[in-house]
Amino acid sequence: MFYGEFIEEVKELMARTNQIYIYGAGLRGKELCHILTRNGIQIDGFLVTEVKGQTQALGFPIFVAKQIMYDNVGIIVGLGDIYTKEVMQYLKDQEVDMGRVIDGGIYISKDRGSKDLQDNPTVEITTVLGCSVSCRYCPQKVLLKRYFEADKNRKHIMSLEDFRIFLKHTPENCDFMFAGMSEPYLNPDCTEMLKLACETGRNVSLYTTLEGASQKDVEEILKLPFQFVGLHVADKNNFAHITVTEEYYQKVEQLINAEKPNGEPFINDISAQAEPLPRILELCKGKYEVLVSLQDRAGNLEGDELAGREQVLTNERITCCFSGPKLNNHVVLPDGTLLLCNMDYGMQHILGNLKENTYNEIRKGEEMKKVFAGIAGDTSVDLLCRKCLFAMVEK
Repeated sequence: MFYGEFIEEVKELMARTNQIYIYGAGLRGKELCHILTRNGIQIDGFLVTEVKGQTQALGFPIFVAKQIMYDNVGIIVGLGDIYTKEVMQYLKDQEVDMGRVIDGGIYISKDRGSKDLQDNPTVEITTVLGCSVSCRYCPQKVLLKRYFEADKNRKHIMSLEDFRIFLKHTPENCDFMFAGMSEPYLNPDCTEMLKLACETGRNVSLYTTLEGASQKDVEEILKLPFQFVGLHVADKNNFAHITVTEEYYQKVEQLINAEKPNGEPFINDISAQAEPLPRILELCKGKYEVLVSLQDRAGNLEGDELAGREQVLTNERITCCFSGPKLNNHVVLPDGTLLLCNMDYGMQHILGNLKENTYNEIRKGEEMKKVFAGIAGDTSVDLLCRKCLFAMVEK
């Protein structure tokens, strides 16, 4: 079972109400819907303050909250921090029984900004620059322009030798997440890097499309003790340029059916950028709900279909729902450049170089000091976080 505390609270709410609705049909609302579905709970629809054209989300109807909220229904608020506060106040002002209301957003923050993420430093590994998957909703052009603007011959693929240095330069409790800003398996040494990281006893996660991964790589993946595995699958719109062959389907099926030694599913999460291919959906049937979510990468992309902040934060004191107030979830690029996080495709906050300095030395540097001043409310700092969907206002 995933998000156990949340699921138990929802089940208790269901026992004393007639129906269950999620307030908010955006990114967080949809994510909560997927979490519930995966745990055998089906909602009756989404609620919004006012309907703006869209009448369905994930196949469920969208209702104006006033039509339903006074009935004996359970309401799960699935919104970001600021909007949750507004909706909670709105429901109170409308004299809705708040005993029927759950703040679902805090559970996403708890699990996404989990104990390991908030307590342990995390480094995301970008094994290669120039990702051929070239996802529609990944600002690769922004990253490549910034990365190569001063040196067109800048190192674009991480070497095994450099990866060993990164291991040495990070604390023993540092988690390694193979995701970063490209498909990890576009680097032919990816499997060896994964093995090296796991051999150190660290928490290791993998997020992959399987592009570049051979059948042998998949067999090796299944032997490793990952903390988390996320699989991004091919979609009908070809928003992710994944090479779809019979071998691809076989590898996807193998991972979907795989189990960890304790009997839990090997894959923790499956996502796509649009409706997955029919055969993918068939493989996932009864096992996984495919999460379709699109966001603007802290303003690095534009598009009405992208989830993002409706209002850029200004002088509020903020934190991150992934890494908490420590802001310790960074990204290392092939040449050792350490960025603030996986939203920083424009390389706005370059913290230092992990090949030249240790993680702890970099964290004491001037750029990190500037970032901490920014999240504390210093408006003189041009802070990427203020544009980010996952920034939370501290109460």
